Amino acid sequence: MIYSSDIRLIVRSTKDSLASLSIEKTSEGSSYQIAKQRAEQINYNYALVGKELLLDAYLTTDFKHKFRDQEVHLILYLPEGSTYMPMITHTRFTETHQITTIFYKTDKKSTT
Repeated sequence: MIYSSDIRLIVRSTKDSLASLSIEKTSEGSSYQIAKQRAEQINYNYALVGKELLLDAYLTTDFKHKFRDQEVHLILYLPEGSTYMPMITHTRFTETHQITTIFYKTDKKSTT
């Protein structure tokens, strides 16, 4: 099993009344089709517990897919006026190279 911490969290506002999460998985390959197949084999877990969104700090994939720059981009859309309070409580999460980008006022919608 391959573990990678190549996870990027992007927070954007939305005029929608409900929050949503878009998960985009990417990988490289010798062709578009191979890269797409590798990306589809990426495992990423999250959970919604009450009002808390719990995000894993890592992705996994089978060793047969090799290291091919597999990445997961999480785009969290929050209704305008929502409060975003990241709670980093897991040591492994704080040791990774996480990037949080916060965008306010955007018209972009989720592509899921």
